[in-house]
Amino acid sequence: NFNLQPGYIDENGKRRYPATALVCNFSKPTPKKPSLLKHDEVVTLFHELGHGIHDLVSRTTYSRFHGTSTVRDFVEAPSQMLENWCWTASQLRSLSKHYSYLSPEYQSTYELSSSDASKPSEHMPDDLIDNIVKTRHVNDALFNLRQLHFGIFDMTVHEAKNHADVEKLEISETYNRLRKEISKLDGPEALGESYSWGNGQSTFGHLIGGYDAGYYGYLSSQVYSADMFHSVFKSNPMNGTEGRRYRHTVLERGGSQDEMQTLEDFLGRKPSTEAFYKELGLN
Repeated sequence: NFNLQPGYIDENGKRRYPATALVCNFSKPTPKKPSLLKHDEVVTLFHELGHGIHDLVSRTTYSRFHGTSTVRDFVEAPSQMLENWCWTASQLRSLSKHYSYLSPEYQSTYELSSSDASKPSEHMPDDLIDNIVKTRHVNDALFNLRQLHFGIFDMTVHEAKNHADVEKLEISETYNRLRKEISKLDGPEALGESYSWGNGQSTFGHLIGGYDAGYYGYLSSQVYSADMFHSVFKSNPMNGTEGRRYRHTVLERGGSQDEMQTLEDFLGRKPSTEAFYKELGLN
């Protein structure tokens, strides 16, 4: 998601409206078949759409606090929360549609490419939806340890007090030692090599994408997004009343007030880690 223009009120008291763009790296359609998304691509789309909606519905006086211009601890919460709709059975059923139902041409393409003579169901079958939902927490422990590794490495390399300390820093060794210490995953050092092998940190693109000294925000935001979804939307993801309250209480305010106050206003209490730990099976 790329914000093209923030919203704000100009010197004449007129509201200037925002513009945002979702630039997606999805497979292109062909003349005979539409672009078909994998489930993980749908999750990514909803994540970025969460940022885009935050941009579009924000109504702040100053552009500095518009939309996603919040503290790093919170900025991923609206996008991460929208991902939950992709793991809810009723929403997956509603979102899905077999491409052969879109046009007679697509139906013909499917029939020519399929060995199954029976017509597929229009929406994703319940058993497939159930199996997708069951995979949500596969490898969660490794994923979160990896997030901790990245977050702590990010802060470690940004703690240097001066340029001389930066030049002394053994980047690869620091990256690999932290990986071993946090995720408990062995590398070539387990075979007697030094910790300076490889350049895994060079694949950590967020360091040069605006998340420097702030990658930890992905995990902190996950706590808030889980709390909001489980407390307000889990029982009824399409509750329009709560959706509008979320829009006006959370999204519209952007970073114009303390984000913890925004969360308290929406939840009616201080944020809790309970839902986050429950998602991890640690309740």
